[in-house]
Amino acid sequence: MDQPAADMIQIDSQVDEEFAAEVDVAQVEAAARRALALVNLSEAVELSIVVTSDETLRELNRTYRGQDKVTDVLSFGQDGDDLILPPDLPRLLGDVVVAYPRVVVQAARAGWTPGDELAWLVIHGVLHLLGYDDETEEGRAEMWALGEQALGRAAPLIRDEDMSDVG
Repeated sequence: MDQPAADMIQIDSQVDEEFAAEVDVAQVEAAARRALALVNLSEAVELSIVVTSDETLRELNRTYRGQDKVTDVLSFGQDGDDLILPPDLPRLLGDVVVAYPRVVVQAARAGWTPGDELAWLVIHGVLHLLGYDDETEEGRAEMWALGEQALGRAAPLIRDEDMSDVG
């Protein structure tokens, strides 16, 4: 998979201080770049990745999705048709926000490292920013296949009921 030119992608990564020692920001950004490599970028893009707490994800999920529960990753697109930017600025894709405590729990259940789980969730979030949706079985299958392509290997298959107490 060809990587887009580094100057075509701007990533602002923020990791809450309590998780900073556990998160490899370079690995997180590399995962986002691999997801972006799945599409043919013809223009510069910008996105942010935030690694934060369960409480923050719960509040965001409650505020923006009406679901008062923790979730592992949320994507907030900023790339609407009505957004007009000067031609010299990158296209704003949006934000990917990940709950690091969920990463640790889900990685243990999936049998891989927290770094692998974090990469998987970042890829999933970036795919949402690119317009992919997992609300249908067909959409889930497409996103799973693209996620594995970006990850460079198969992902552990965890059934929904295996995660019923996670979020």
